[in-house]
Amino acid sequence: MNINKSVLTLVATSGSVAAQMGLFERSLDSHIRTICGIDFIGPTPPPSVSPTASPAPTPVPKSCGTNIGRGDCVDASGKGFDYCVSAPLAYSPSECRAMAESLELSVGWQMGPFNLPAFSCTIYFDNADSGTIVNPLCPDGFTGLSIREGTGLPVGVNDQVIPLVACFVCE
Repeated sequence: MNINKSVLTLVATSGSVAAQMGLFERSLDSHIRTICGIDFIGPTPPPSVSPTASPAPTPVPKSCGTNIGRGDCVDASGKGFDYCVSAPLAYSPSECRAMAESLELSVGWQMGPFNLPAFSCTIYFDNADSGTIVNPLCPDGFTGLSIREGTGLPVGVNDQVIPLVACFVCE
């Protein structure tokens, strides 16, 4: 019975009540607090909110599906782009597009008759990124050509160069 009284006393403990408890009750109160890890008796404190790391931004996938016309891709000044070209018949059009979409710096692509009659995958790059040597930007198995000066995204076509193929821009 005395233990029940001590437990009830513990629940209602405050500074003034503790002063009125006998030695046994104060000792029991101290032991219960130590065993239970209780620092105070009172309302349960709200749970602490730990900061959560914000998720990394999800990169927006590049889309290279916009057909801007038949012919060689050109920039706003009518200049062609540096490019990387695959071996003939190495890729299907869907594989060529996927390859262009996977390359961070690609600006466009097309499937064209690089070595007639076979079709090759051609991936275009902004001259500001490729400079004088586009090869470091080329996927494995592709050959680069860096003699063109096109910059930005393809905005038109030169149908005098390769009129048989469509130019696709990567956005």
